[in-house]
Amino acid sequence: MPTYTGGSSTGHTYGIKYWEIGNELYGNGTYGATWEYDTHSPGPATYANNVVAYSQAMKGVDSSIKIGLVLTAPGNWPDGATSASSPQPWNDTVLPIACSSVDFVVVHWYAQGPTGESDSGLLAAPENGENTSVSSTPSIPSMVSTLRSKINQYCGSHASAVQIMVTETNSVSYNPGKQTVSLVNSLFMVDDYMNWLENGVASVDWWDMHNSIMPNDNNSSSLYGTANYGDYGILSSGESASGVSEPPADTPFPTYYGLQMLSKIDKPGNQMIGASATQWLIATYAVKQSNGDIVVLLINKDPNNAYTAKLSWSGFTPGPNPTAYFYGENSTSVTTIRESGLPPDYVQYLPPYSLTTLVVAP
Repeated sequence: MPTYTGGSSTGHTYGIKYWEIGNELYGNGTYGATWEYDTHSPGPATYANNVVAYSQAMKGVDSSIKIGLVLTAPGNWPDGATSASSPQPWNDTVLPIACSSVDFVVVHWYAQGPTGESDSGLLAAPENGENTSVSSTPSIPSMVSTLRSKINQYCGSHASAVQIMVTETNSVSYNPGKQTVSLVNSLFMVDDYMNWLENGVASVDWWDMHNSIMPNDNNSSSLYGTANYGDYGILSSGESASGVSEPPADTPFPTYYGLQMLSKIDKPGNQMIGASATQWLIATYAVKQSNGDIVVLLINKDPNNAYTAKLSWSGFTPGPNPTAYFYGENSTSVTTIRESGLPPDYVQYLPPYSLTTLVVAP
């Protein structure tokens, strides 16, 4: 058992607060797939009972830590699957056993399956889900609703204290192709994060910072961009394989700038507020900052058309000269623009395939 929890006086003192017990343990042979090495007997009941034991031991060292339980993302394999040794699905088995011993539940979400990637499908997936010949997923609002329903069903009075966290997400579940290093994945990343957070999830983690060059997967000309490799990382590994090379190590991919754009709106103390758009290819999110500023994020998912967005405000009178941040086609960084003037109904130009964030003071 670990002896180096958050504020322990023994062992290491790393100050770790949140502990996810195991990783994708449903991949340990329970349903046939064996990508996740595990020395225990496969099955959700074995895993859940081990989580209870770990939680008791770890909180015995530091009662302030938070323990996380691995669930399957609703509607994504192996959600709903059963086996001879596990007649009930994963979530319906682990929650009744372990929920009283945990503080949050964990899901991983990869929107598409390899060979089934499409740019339009990826960008639609957060709000609408996707169904292809190789994979399917519900929308983020639907998944969160299902998770919360399961938590309420099995966790009793403890349910309201159980948070949901997404500790891995990216565009494709394995064999990443060119889409992972394209502008499209940056747009998806921002929409992905914001949709989960808007629906009440406590934390979202992108997979990952550095990964590895993958030159032989889906590099179809139907996908945006000219790259001939994929890489899950937001920064280049600098590797070469099969005669294909990445840029020098630590070179940012577009997803790096997606995270940078998220930093303009996702800050501690910000409060999500309602925002909507009449054009379905424009995703809109807004927060109110602790200083009273309103931050509006606009994602143009249309590869061909620019839009002029007319911003209308309810219960807020915008002041002049907002700050705008932009990232899009041919961008090499997030650029900052100091806008001049701001009438009550503000008009913002949104180029094709772009991210625009406005910080508006009252």
